[in-house]
Amino acid sequence: MTIFNVDPGAVAILKMRCGVDYDGYGFGDAYFRELLSHMGLEADQIDAARFAQEHFNLLFGFLQAKQKEANAATIEDENRALAKVQKAVQKLARELQSLATVGDASVRLYAELENPTGAVFSHKGTTIANALGDPMIDPFRGLNGLLSDLRVGLERAKIQKPKSLEPPRFSGDLKQYEAEKSEYWLQANAQQSEIDNSEERYRERVRQHGQPTNSPLITFVMVFQEIWEDCSDLPFTEGRYEADLADTKYISRTVDAAEHCLIKFGEAYPRSLIVRKIREVREAKVAWAS
Repeated sequence: MTIFNVDPGAVAILKMRCGVDYDGYGFGDAYFRELLSHMGLEADQIDAARFAQEHFNLLFGFLQAKQKEANAATIEDENRALAKVQKAVQKLARELQSLATVGDASVRLYAELENPTGAVFSHKGTTIANALGDPMIDPFRGLNGLLSDLRVGLERAKIQKPKSLEPPRFSGDLKQYEAEKSEYWLQANAQQSEIDNSEERYRERVRQHGQPTNSPLITFVMVFQEIWEDCSDLPFTEGRYEADLADTKYISRTVDAAEHCLIKFGEAYPRSLIVRKIREVREAKVAWAS
């Protein structure tokens, strides 16, 4: 019977959220004793149940990071979602304008919005009535202005290279000309080249988008560092480089322990990559602390 027990409730949550069976990994006493040996510890020096739970959290965090990486939306996915809303906003603005041509429907709508009678028309003291226009000339001017702002905001929220703009020329097709004029207006307002550098904004957003490369491994190292520093007196380090060593290259108990865990987790990261991420996480923590 193992001394490294994990709360059954936590095991059930792992199964539900990550679809894996904790017992299937085979984390027996021999595995934990070898891990502790890498950390310079013996089983009788630690609280086995607490250590097992911290190790469980390490696995859980790693698997969740893998799920997040696998399910991460691409730039194209996000742009398509923004464009879909954009089309709906544009359609709403057109339909709102055309309402004036259908009997007295727009007149009654204006009256209802001008004098709201229920909370459905209000949010924190702001009402649609604040955005209405002249009831005789352009009753929904303010609303359409807000929709225009929303459409421009959706365009600016996309991650895409700025387009070269030229005003459209009328070629005889009025419908096409109106569409091109609308697109030109949208792009001109979205780029705001006199205020910000669209090309620079694009590059920065591409850089910031999504997660860093090997983010599950980074997550693993960050959590593992907390466990290591909480339990072991040995330094958390990638160790020293030894050129004469055929494959290992770096002599490090930290790397040995990390490899021991990751292999059991079903991952075979190159040792050089583990070394690099341990160094990056360690140095980042030192820099933050200073």
